Amino acid sequence: MVPVTSLPAPLRWDVSVTENGLPRFGYERALMYVDGELCWWTRADPLVDPGPGELSEGFAAVRSTLTGSQRAGLVFEALASCERSLHEADLLRGGAPAIRLLKVRAACVEAAMARLLYSASLADSCRPNVIGGQVLATTTP
Repeated sequence: MVPVTSLPAPLRWDVSVTENGLPRFGYERALMYVDGELCWWTRADPLVDPGPGELSEGFAAVRSTLTGSQRAGLVFEALASCERSLHEADLLRGGAPAIRLLKVRAACVEAAMARLLYSASLADSCRPNVIGGQVLATTTP
């Protein structure tokens, strides 16, 4: 088991993690966590009793709204991975509960990574462009 403190600070959960770094959330708590991540993107109220299918559709909608430089790179890929994990969990309804749980746990990490990458890209775009100690311009998102 990897200790929680070995994860980057924003990805620390107050639970133990598996050997591959996934939080040991139970199925319902994992869905609640992913729903919270979706709320961060949409600024909407949490879904009522969400399932992987609804959450997957929500992240697909978020991806479709990203444009320009925000759409490029790792943010888009992390959102796509989250959506894919949730879709695969939805396809496993009624069977393979261990694999289904693994997929939803993976979606927790992918959703958190997408948010962190997005936040970092916004922070980078607001930093001044400095060459040779001289500020050339300040970019804004």
